[in-house]
Amino acid sequence: MWFSSGAPPAAWAATRCSWSAKAELARELGCTAVVNRENLDGLSSVKGWRQLGEQIRRQAGEDPHIVFEHAGRETFAASVYVARRGGTVVTCGSSTGYQHEYDNRHLWMKVKRIVGSHGANYAESWEANRLVRLGMLAPTLSVVHPLTEVAEATRAVQLNQHTGKVGVLCLAAGEGLGVADPALRERVGEQRLRLFR
Repeated sequence: MWFSSGAPPAAWAATRCSWSAKAELARELGCTAVVNRENLDGLSSVKGWRQLGEQIRRQAGEDPHIVFEHAGRETFAASVYVARRGGTVVTCGSSTGYQHEYDNRHLWMKVKRIVGSHGANYAESWEANRLVRLGMLAPTLSVVHPLTEVAEATRAVQLNQHTGKVGVLCLAAGEGLGVADPALRERVGEQRLRLFR
């Protein structure tokens, strides 16, 4: 999760999360619409999709123009369903499975698009790093593991048991030893970097 300085635009300020603590954290970070999946009848049926769409419309005022879809099999059909007429589903991963099933009528009858995205290319990564250097974006760590715990760290991310970035110490005995620009780190702010800790 990236934390952006200033209030996020309403189009960016909606998120789905799987437990109450993440929902509350999203609100504290300025999200104007938060839907907790625990309050839905699941996302594997039209009933759950309708509930999700109703909650989004109630909180945000309209259906999403763009749906960022990264979970894959478990949520892809819901993402196609809730995107607005003429909207776009951007898929950038499939952590719950690569074989997506969805009702194609919700795609072609409402003139929606599915776009594949591979996170970021070289230029986009450069731009993201530039925004970090300017202090406009801050990668927020929630936990740092020693290299011996890389399997546990990976599993926690796979099971969505994390908030923010998960770090693994590879060549350092402790945190902070790889800081090459202390002035930049001070400008970004230790509090922003450790927001979830």
